[in-house]
Amino acid sequence: MSFLKRLFGTSVSANAPAPERTEADAITQCRAHVAGFDRRRQPKEWAEAMQLLGHNLMAIANYAEADETVTKALEAAGPDAHPLFRASMLKILGETRYRHGEILTGDERGAMLADAANTLADALSLIQPHDNRTLWMEAATFRGAALHELGRLRAGPEGLAWMDEAAACFADIAAHGADGAVHPIGLYNRYAVLEQRGHRTVGGSRAMYYREARDALAQAMATGTFASRPDLTVKLAELDALIDAAD
Repeated sequence: MSFLKRLFGTSVSANAPAPERTEADAITQCRAHVAGFDRRRQPKEWAEAMQLLGHNLMAIANYAEADETVTKALEAAGPDAHPLFRASMLKILGETRYRHGEILTGDERGAMLADAANTLADALSLIQPHDNRTLWMEAATFRGAALHELGRLRAGPEGLAWMDEAAACFADIAAHGADGAVHPIGLYNRYAVLEQRGHRTVGGSRAMYYREARDALAQAMATGTFASRPDLTVKLAELDALIDAAD
C-alpha cells in the first residue's frame, strides 16, 4: 500500500490511529474496496484495489487466489498503465508464484518457479534502480531466488544455466546497494550460488567458480552486515581448500 500511496498520491491523516486488524479483516476490507469500483468505468482504481487484495491474499498464503486476483488487475490496468504501477503488480505476481512454488513438489514446483522468474523479469524490464530502488531490489531478489532454486532442481546443462543466470542476477543486485555502495546480501547470495555451481561443475572450470565464490564472500565480509561472522572465515578457508583441490 505504501508504494501505491507514493505513486498515486493517496492521502491519509498522519494523526489517524492505526486500529488493530486481523488478516481476515484486511481481506474483507479489500474485497469491499474492490466492490466500490466499476471495472469498466474505473479500470485504474479497480486495478489498484485488486492489487492490494492480491498482496493481502499472498500474505496469508492464499496463493492461487492471489495469482488470479493480480492477473486480473494487470489485465484491467492494461499495457499502457504507468510502468511503475505495472511493475509493482508484476512484482507481487512474481513473488506470489515464487512463494507458491516453494510449497509445491516435482514438476509443479519447477513450472511455478519458472513462471515466477519470467514474471519478475517482466517487472524488471519496466524499471531501473533509480526509478524505485526498493521495488527493483525486491523484484530482482525474488527472481534470483527463483533462478537459484531452479538451478538446484534441474540436472545437467539446464540446471547449470539457471545457476549462471542466478549468479548474474545477484551480481546486478550487489552492484546497486544504497548510496552507491555494494549490496552485501547480493554479494552473499552470489557466493552461495557460485559455490554450488562449483560443486556441480566437472573439470578445470570448477576452480574458477570457487574463486568467484570466494571473492564474493570476501567482499560481503568487508561490509558491516557480515563483518562479525566467524563462521564465514571458516567458509573462506574451505573455499581455499576447494580451489587448491580443483587446480
